[in-house]
Amino acid sequence: MQGPVIITVEGSEQVAAQLNHYLQEIPELVFGELEEYAELILEKSRQQVPWETTHLMQTGTVEPDEDNPDHGIQVGYNTPYAARQHEDMNLHHPKPGTKAKYLEDPAMEVAPEIVPGIVSKLDGYFSAGIPDMTTLSTRSRLAFGNLGGRFA
Repeated sequence: MQGPVIITVEGSEQVAAQLNHYLQEIPELVFGELEEYAELILEKSRQQVPWETTHLMQTGTVEPDEDNPDHGIQVGYNTPYAARQHEDMNLHHPKPGTKAKYLEDPAMEVAPEIVPGIVSKLDGYFSAGIPDMTTLSTRSRLAFGNLGGRFA
């Protein structure tokens, strides 16, 4: 009978630390990209929002969702009449390009771009390989490819 088999895992602490780093950074990256799309929706919306005094247009905001501030974003207008102007298709909007559904229509236009945009952002983030790997030893970089360990 042979003696026990000894397996040594080298660099796993560094790999775990790197994974934790990415698990924190990736949501921030995604949230930042969502904010950019929310700003784009607001920009497009402001071109369609009905106005006489521009007050409604000036109250447009992008802010964290009150119910889910870490992961959600709200785009909206803050006047007592914003919802009626948005929903009532019978209101007359004399300025060219202004109309009801001034927020919904831009959101529907931008929506198909959001997921591909986030995927593209993540692809760019990882395009040169896993970032910050240069600080790890050669063995640890090899270990990262094996998800946390290298058998020696």
